[in-house]
Amino acid sequence: MSSIFQLIGQKTKAELDKKLDLAGGSLTGALTLNAKPSAALGAATKNYVDDELTSANSNLQSSIDAVAADLASEITRAGSAESTNASNITAEETARTNADNALSGRLDTLEADPTTQTLLTAEETARTNADSALSGRLDTLEADPTTQTLLTAEETARTSADSALSGRLDTLEADPTTQTLLSAEATARASADTTLQSNIDSEAATARAAEQSNATAISDEATTARAAEQANATAITAEETRALAAEASLSSDVSDLETQAGSLAADGNSASFSGDVSAANIVASGNLTVQGTTTTVDTVNIDIKDSIMNVSKGASQGSNASNDGGFIVERGSSENNAAFIWDEGDDKFKVLTTSADATSSDISSSDASAAGATLDVGALEIAGVEVGDFAAFVSGLEGGASGSGA
Repeated sequence: MSSIFQLIGQKTKAELDKKLDLAGGSLTGALTLNAKPSAALGAATKNYVDDELTSANSNLQSSIDAVAADLASEITRAGSAESTNASNITAEETARTNADNALSGRLDTLEADPTTQTLLTAEETARTNADSALSGRLDTLEADPTTQTLLTAEETARTSADSALSGRLDTLEADPTTQTLLSAEATARASADTTLQSNIDSEAATARAAEQSNATAISDEATTARAAEQANATAITAEETRALAAEASLSSDVSDLETQAGSLAADGNSASFSGDVSAANIVASGNLTVQGTTTTVDTVNIDIKDSIMNVSKGASQGSNASNDGGFIVERGSSENNAAFIWDEGDDKFKVLTTSADATSSDISSSDASAAGATLDVGALEIAGVEVGDFAAFVSGLEGGASGSGA
């Protein structure tokens, strides 16, 4: 007979055989991805692609709108500048016309003035004489061999210099080194421009990220401060409540001590006490009946002869018991207690760790966070079938033959 774990392993293997192999295969149903692709070859859903296209189209439309707005602004500016230029041109034409008219008037006045005519005639005569003198000097220079030699030498020197300069320019243009240097300079400048733009973009992104981080940190700090303030207020309120309760309890104890006289009555066979009784040792040859609500036994070891203990005595008097029954082990202030109980609400035995103690009659109600504890056993059977162990589960998972599960 197979164990429960072995049967679970066999069922698990059957279900796993229905799954798609990691090495590949045909998928006939829908494939749902739990996140966006983060690698170059990562799978992407249709929704992810649609969202990316929508975002790209939105960004493109924003860029187009921005360019259109800039173009419209530039057209408006150009129209305004053109209108201004036209006004300026018109004003300039008017001013020149007025100046021409004024000059023409002044010329007409000068032409009609005899003094002006005399001055003009004298100026014309002086210029004619100067031209004649200059012409005579030029004729003299042209006839002088030394002047011709100097002019020819100057012309030859300039022609030679122009030729040498043209040759150097041709040499530089044909020199691969020159072309390489010019190309390298252009490439370096383009690279520097790209690097500068990248640095500007990076600095802007860093500034935006730092600003967002600072805003988040400020928000988190404010939230933490408010939570701490609320926690302090709650702690102060709880401490005030505990102090008031302790004060009331102390007042009640003092009152009891002041009013309790204590008395002793005995008839030789029995005794009754209205106060507390203290003794080094007590031996009772008969039955011991304690009618109080709590019995405290501060002993190191307890020996009980009864082989079967009756817990929750008196529950049979009611039609249905309402209290849980069992044992609770106290484990100190830093650990939850350990409990082995019969849960009356669920009608089953439970092994728990819980903050409840023996004063609780309903563990589930007293401690909603009670958790199952570990139970270490040699073997566990359910309805006569052994549960088995991890090895039996692995055997069933790997398709092993049915066994006893032992």
